[in-house]
Amino acid sequence: MPKGKQGVTAPAAPKGGEGSPFSADECPPATKYEGADGSIRYCLYAEQKAAKRCETSYFNSISRGIRTDVSFDFRLEEENWDFHDIWTSILQIHSKPDPGEQWRCPIAMLAVEGHSLEMWNRYDLSPISVTANGTCAEEGNSIRGREVFANWPVRAGEWYHFDLQANLSLESSGTFTVKLNNKIVGSLTGPNTYNDQHQPFLKIGIYKPSPWRAARRLCVDYRNVSIKSGKQ
Repeated sequence: MPKGKQGVTAPAAPKGGEGSPFSADECPPATKYEGADGSIRYCLYAEQKAAKRCETSYFNSISRGIRTDVSFDFRLEEENWDFHDIWTSILQIHSKPDPGEQWRCPIAMLAVEGHSLEMWNRYDLSPISVTANGTCAEEGNSIRGREVFANWPVRAGEWYHFDLQANLSLESSGTFTVKLNNKIVGSLTGPNTYNDQHQPFLKIGIYKPSPWRAARRLCVDYRNVSIKSGKQ
């Protein structure tokens, strides 16, 4: 699983889900724009790689203990996408750390690595995560991790439909099911989130940590983004 500090400093809802939903962009200039077909394109260029991301964060839109449905269509840019062997994130579910914690690897990440899609889930029952060895599910840490799915073929220039249905929970009742093109590709049960004061938040867009390697430009198109939460 990938390592590294990931996150943004931004407000989030306190425990209990108070607050109205809102979104915030974190993109270098001229890297998020509307395409001719109405889709939204998120890009990163080699000369801007120090920024590492062009993403939209959705706050107060998902909560622990209630059903969450996230869906969208995505397309890797055909002209310039480089199918390198270092993963590139195109979706994250994150959790803001509590006082005394550092930013940890996301609760969930959908990533492209080579010519395949893959997804991971991480969780921690501890009120304060122990991160003695990086910020993911490494030996000596209290964070646990598991694979949702891997080795799902992906091509540039083609649209794919992503569906997530989840109950983000610290309990055994937690669920996490992913569909690609209406086919279930991964399903987990049990604890699947962090034990934090704040509620999780969603990030759609592109995130590329170092090493950047040879890729000069990476872009992903999105359309029909839907985020819904309701009582179980």
